[in-house]
Amino acid sequence: MFDNIGGFIIDFDGAFFKDFHILPGGKDFIETLKNKEIPFVFLSNLTTKTPEELHELLFRVGIYIDKNQIITSSLLARNYLKENYPDANVKVYGSKALKSVIYQEYKIGVTDVDVIVIGMDPKISIDDLSKIRKHIQDNKKVIFTNPDYYSPTSSGYDFECGVMVELFKPHLQEQPEIIGKPSKYAFDFAIKKLNIPREYIAMVGDTYETDIKGAHDWGLIPIHLQTTNDDSYNTLKLDAYEYKNLEDLCTHFKSVV
Repeated sequence: MFDNIGGFIIDFDGAFFKDFHILPGGKDFIETLKNKEIPFVFLSNLTTKTPEELHELLFRVGIYIDKNQIITSSLLARNYLKENYPDANVKVYGSKALKSVIYQEYKIGVTDVDVIVIGMDPKISIDDLSKIRKHIQDNKKVIFTNPDYYSPTSSGYDFECGVMVELFKPHLQEQPEIIGKPSKYAFDFAIKKLNIPREYIAMVGDTYETDIKGAHDWGLIPIHLQTTNDDSYNTLKLDAYEYKNLEDLCTHFKSVV
């Protein structure tokens, strides 16, 4: 399997770190890829940290990569907006980090809204939920950052944007537009960064519904890490190469490459 891999797309939250603490094997795996000059990018549905903050987090623990190797669903949403709604008035409902990324390119505080971007904000108010419902009623364009229901933490899980998707989906006049994994947009963006044919790229992640499904849907090699859940959670019955964690994967990878 490793003979056919020319590059890696790596999930962040749950696969590489948990509660922003690097999981076993993470640093060793990245150093191995760098030493062997194998290209890689991080692709995450995370919206609670900006790419700059994630880059700084890695730097502080001695993992030195280019900031452009970090792709989050916030960054994907901004890029999607620039491609499809460059002159729109955009309103963001989500974390401080999500707002920071989007409002780098769009005006803050607009009243005549064309597009709303929805992520998960644990402090979101009933008033904000009512405003989102009103925007949908007024037929504004709605973009969700990701479909995840939960984000893994050391003590369990936090709710994620998929909860917002389910809350508002009955009120939408079209299928929800979701930018993060497992969307074609997210994977095409990462594949373009690597500049390698997709059949030679491995997707490494801990979630069957996003990481592994995306690999299957868009022609990548699926590698599942059992850091969050094992095969019993594979309700979609997707085939994948299974490893306990990045340490397990890295040990095997170094033994054959």
